[in-house]
Amino acid sequence: MTHRAAFESVTDMEALLRAAVLFKFEGGTDAEPYVGSPAYARALDRLLDAVVTAHREEGRGGTADRWAGLYRLSGHAERAEFVRRWSRRHPRWEELDDAGRREWLGVLAAPYRLGERDVADLLG
Repeated sequence: MTHRAAFESVTDMEALLRAAVLFKFEGGTDAEPYVGSPAYARALDRLLDAVVTAHREEGRGGTADRWAGLYRLSGHAERAEFVRRWSRRHPRWEELDDAGRREWLGVLAAPYRLGERDVADLLG
């Protein structure tokens, strides 16, 4: 079942996304239960996708591209270091295969998108 939330404007979605990202990456111990949460990661990914889509639908392709570009992990060394530190906290990190590790890194990084180089750097 799909549930939807309505926003008055794309600016409202942007504000929620920014606050949720700041909480995840800078919220300290209060944020810890959410950092590795697949549900929280999906919500952040969907919110970013909604912001990008809304800008495109309203004829602001350049703004949509900037939002998509802003959330690439490769441009955020501090966030990448956060993901690297948290990655080893997975209780079965040593047992995970490559696909499992990639999936976990995606959860930790969300809504930041991971490129192949990001994954290689995080696993290296």
